[in-house]
Amino acid sequence: MGLIDVLRQFSNVSSVALGIGTAFVSTIYGLALANLILLPAASRIRASVAQTFETHEMITEGVLSLFDGVHPSLIRERLRCFLRPVQPR
Repeated sequence: MGLIDVLRQFSNVSSVALGIGTAFVSTIYGLALANLILLPAASRIRASVAQTFETHEMITEGVLSLFDGVHPSLIRERLRCFLRPVQPR
């Protein structure tokens, strides 16, 4: 908004300075909002969607293997590929 005011009243020097200050403050608020709230929320949502997709993919693989009549031990090996290895703490 401040930048729009600057361009609208470009002939008046005092209003240009005020508009630049408003534009700077608006930019700082936007950066803070994006980096402190929106980007972390997007990362959590992205991780949740990826986990849900992997779960559905594993279920689909298991059901299709059962439908094809694959031996249960082979199904277990196929589905084990979807699991992440346990990391030591």
